[in-house]
Amino acid sequence: MTGLRLVISVNAMVYLAERDDYTSACVVAKATGASHSNMTRALSLLIKDGLLKVTKGPTGGYRLARGPEDITILEIARAIGEGSSLSTTYGERNRTWLWEEFDRMANAFLTSTTLYAVIVHNRQRDARKEVVRS
Repeated sequence: MTGLRLVISVNAMVYLAERDDYTSACVVAKATGASHSNMTRALSLLIKDGLLKVTKGPTGGYRLARGPEDITILEIARAIGEGSSLSTTYGERNRTWLWEEFDRMANAFLTSTTLYAVIVHNRQRDARKEVVRS
């Protein structure tokens, strides 16, 4: 569940959540360090699932369809096709208590973690780094 597409998608959503206007895929890709092709693929899946709005034209781009406090990380994962469980990924033969419990805990965490919580955590982390540098 922690594939590159999920990392790119969460980073893009965080970046867009901190903007008030529509932002181009090129700007989001550059700001997050993702390739333009990977970013546009991820953004198109997020649009398809209703997590992003898009507008065309010179001032067009992408923005969140809802507030960051209303979008969970699990929603993002499912939108891009990475919300599957580990306990069923490798077939019934390898289904064990360990992977079922991991899935339960991961889903509970990702369901309760909003995009807003990630933003708050990032800001707190950045503030701590600033204090250490001072």
